[in-house]
Amino acid sequence: TKLDLIYSTELHGRSLASLYDKCGRYKNTITLVEVLTGGNESTVVGMFATEPWTKNIAPFGDGECFLFRASPDAKCFKWTPDLTFDLESNTVREQFMVATNDYMAMGANTDGTHGLMLGQDLIIGESHRALGFENEPLQGIGQPAFSIGILEVYRFVREIDGKSSDDGKPIWDLSGM
Repeated sequence: TKLDLIYSTELHGRSLASLYDKCGRYKNTITLVEVLTGGNESTVVGMFATEPWTKNIAPFGDGECFLFRASPDAKCFKWTPDLTFDLESNTVREQFMVATNDYMAMGANTDGTHGLMLGQDLIIGESHRALGFENEPLQGIGQPAFSIGILEVYRFVREIDGKSSDDGKPIWDLSGM
């Protein structure tokens, strides 16, 4: 399996409409976000989405979605269910993917913040601890908002025949993490 670039701010501009247009046909995508920190060290964060990124009036996706920081200090934050049966908490906890005209996000909190949120113009992002993912702020402790450098979305393609890996089988085995 290899990665195929389907959206880049460098090639397609900075708008959610363009991102939704390019990514709306593909399941199992990885979004990589360069966080501009002003320092010398590069920070790259992201999310794995099981469903296509398309505008939707309701949250979507499933528990196979996850958040991650690729650098520095690579970490993966898998979703875990809450077995306490707290309806309000579980409703928020299961907001895996959110895609509106104003932002796209993964993970949610009762105060309206998200595990990773990217603004409409793909210039500003935010990361907060999210219910279910129990992540730390992906860009690091401090200011939750950050400037976005390059943003790219990739899909998985089988090397043998060049076909998409959207066959419904899990892409990741995270059982050992």
